Amino acid sequence: LFRNESIRSYIRAEYNMSREHRQQLASFLSKVNHKPEHNIEYAMFMRSQGSADIPLNVSIGEIGIVLDHQVPLVDDTDAGVRSYGGEIDLLSYSSESNTMFILELKEPKSSESLLKCMIEGYTYFRRIGDISKFKRQFNVPESANVVIAPLFLEGSAQHRGYLNLNKGKRNRIELFEKIDVDMRARLGDNRCKVAFAIVNRTTRFTPHNSLDGLKVSVSRLDAVRSNQK
Repeated sequence: LFRNESIRSYIRAEYNMSREHRQQLASFLSKVNHKPEHNIEYAMFMRSQGSADIPLNVSIGEIGIVLDHQVPLVDDTDAGVRSYGGEIDLLSYSSESNTMFILELKEPKSSESLLKCMIEGYTYFRRIGDISKFKRQFNVPESANVVIAPLFLEGSAQHRGYLNLNKGKRNRIELFEKIDVDMRARLGDNRCKVAFAIVNRTTRFTPHNSLDGLKVSVSRLDAVRSNQK
């Protein structure tokens, strides 16, 4: 049997779905999807996209508006073979900072390291290919900065790792810096490409209306680096 993620990837990659149809698909799959991270992604997407009770395009703190969740990455080769390179957990855009965020979300009980989360986001960035085309697909301005960020909750293992970045082990910062430098070179601009997105509470996410007051703050790597000095 196909996993829900595979079904979602195939349908959304093969068909140019409207916002309404993407919401319907997300709602259907969320009912049969028991992974906590996917339920959180769905809740944040629906909260940001709006419904009968919530205005359209609600900004969730510094990550802006959640454009989509579980975004399939598709690669069409010269031989006409279509391959799937995984899915971006959440894609958002902040008009205030003119930034598109590639977010790797971890649910509160996840024990994954902060570095592993960052590498996963970086891997998805590398699989996008034509970043300009990707921006156009989501109506993101060509001038927008592209930032990858683990998205985690206060009190989580990732949050503790973030708080300890400045405590002694310089090599941990250097690993994040290598990703930042590589992305700057690939995209041809010198804006910071690595950040950390922190959700302001650790309660269980269920329906989108439980996210009242939810905000996400963003700490960019260059700020973390400056604080270390």
